[in-house]
Amino acid sequence: MKMYKLSITEEFDAAHQLELPYKSKCKNVHGHRWKVEVTVGSDKLNESGMVVDFSILKGHVRELIESFDHHFINDIIKQPTSENIAKFFYDDLKDHLADAGVKLLGIKIWETPTSCCSYEL
Repeated sequence: MKMYKLSITEEFDAAHQLELPYKSKCKNVHGHRWKVEVTVGSDKLNESGMVVDFSILKGHVRELIESFDHHFINDIIKQPTSENIAKFFYDDLKDHLADAGVKLLGIKIWETPTSCCSYEL
């Protein structure tokens, strides 16, 4: 099936700590500038000729990011690996975006500029 895809990226700063049995320097509290890419799609365009207005998509994503920005992620997610953060974002956003008439296709989380994780439909 052909589909229109649309993506946005946002960033936030937050600390986390990987809990035992993890044995590496990331077991210590440390921070990152996280980058989040959200991809949505639809097989048709709305009456304005769009999948969704970028401002609507960004609004939902920024609202979620507010709860993470400058926080200790362990207070939100038990074992805040990039994989678990990506799934958390996906689970939180999918219903909000369905209400906006689009399907959430995937979340990509960058922990560093060269390391990322995807959680996709």
